[in-house]
Amino acid sequence: TPTYSSPPTTYNNGSTGIVNNPYTKPASSSSKSTFIVAAIIWTILVGGGMVAYYEYSHLPKVHRLKRRDKELHEAGYERHINTLNQQKVELEEKTHQLETKLRDVQESARHAVEWKDKSAQLETALEELKRNVQDTSRQMLTQRYGPGPYSVEVEVSSTTGEGSEYMTFELTTATPHTTLWFLEQTQKDMYNFGEFAFTNSGSHLILARPTTEGLRERLEEYGLTRVVFPEYSHERPHTKYTVGLAGRPGGPNWYINMNDNTQLHGPGGYAADGSADPCFAVVTRGFDVADRIHNLGAGEDWKDLQPNIVVRSMKLLT
Repeated sequence: TPTYSSPPTTYNNGSTGIVNNPYTKPASSSSKSTFIVAAIIWTILVGGGMVAYYEYSHLPKVHRLKRRDKELHEAGYERHINTLNQQKVELEEKTHQLETKLRDVQESARHAVEWKDKSAQLETALEELKRNVQDTSRQMLTQRYGPGPYSVEVEVSSTTGEGSEYMTFELTTATPHTTLWFLEQTQKDMYNFGEFAFTNSGSHLILARPTTEGLRERLEEYGLTRVVFPEYSHERPHTKYTVGLAGRPGGPNWYINMNDNTQLHGPGGYAADGSADPCFAVVTRGFDVADRIHNLGAGEDWKDLQPNIVVRSMKLLT
């Protein structure tokens, strides 16, 4: 195919060139590549500029949103941290209180153990002392009143108002300390001047006691107002017509059981400490006299006897 060329064109500066002509030969491939690269560069530059412009125009708002979000998070964390710190303080305070209570409990427990040990030691010593008192009393009974048994005759004013009536008490050696105490009162004439009397009748017993201040003073002078400890033996329970001591440790008042009062006056009975009343004698003669004194109470729970049934004398029978 023939090639047609345009005639040379002369420019003002004297140079010559070829005028574009549709019939001229197309440009080379390197020219196309240059064009594509230029287009890509332009796109990148234009696109980057737009992104930069967008970020530049919206950057303050984004920063404000990020900063606000950070502040909200920090405020939330701060509240949460404050709450946790408060809970920590409260927990530490409760822990301190519990530790204090625990120390107090441990200290109390330690003292309780110490007192328990001391109490056990004292109880052992007390029981030993009681045995010593009983052993000494048993020896004194034998020395002063023989080997026993021991009986006393009790003279009382008549329940009908005329003459005297009599009862006999048999004393037990199972309670040597109480028996010795009662015989010592008898031998020192504490019952021979009409100053001791049955003053009350209850539904379950009749009570006798000192009626003058002079007798109380003499009992105190001789050390016979009361026993040293509430001595009790299961060999002599509080059955009907037995004689027991009132009060703690016992004396000077005594009574005759008019019912079986084993549960009421025995171990674990009415006494707050669970101890029993001493029971040291039993009526062996004059049951009818005891019944008549009891009947003066007319079946009431507790009645003052007017007049009193006076104990006129008491003597040891040989």
